[in-house]
Amino acid sequence: MFLVFLQLLNTTQPKGEAITIHPRTFRKTVNFKGYPAHLPELLAQPGPHYVLFTAGYIQGSEIPWCPDCSATLPVVREMVMRAGGSLLEVSVGEQSEWSSPAHPLKLDSRARVVYVPTLYQWTADGSGQSISRVLSQRATIVELRLAVAGFMQSTANGYE
Repeated sequence: MFLVFLQLLNTTQPKGEAITIHPRTFRKTVNFKGYPAHLPELLAQPGPHYVLFTAGYIQGSEIPWCPDCSATLPVVREMVMRAGGSLLEVSVGEQSEWSSPAHPLKLDSRARVVYVPTLYQWTADGSGQSISRVLSQRATIVELRLAVAGFMQSTANGYE
């Protein structure tokens, strides 16, 4: 598994070229209001399983309103897809929704989300380890790749 993560770190994707997707990969994007209903589908896919809580898209685009999410989203997608993992992307909604202290994800006992983006490992027992602060500190692409690769390596035990 360690060699897979070294390959992920050392791989740069030329602009305009498609990402090489592992044949077992799974990725789906859902809204926070219904995300628990999609967890069984995620867990039915090959592991390791990840849930990325990210900002909603700016209306009429596929760009998250959060700059850190815009930088992190493609890195997480690429690394999970190349490693053959499964990813559920959960939109926290519009910025006005997320700014409320009573946002349901900020109070969710399954996976409390304080910052976006936040990446959780997910198992049949629920949310596991998570990484968020380094993802929400305007990190460089290299720092993001290192952080995500380290997180994936530490949470991918038992998966080939």
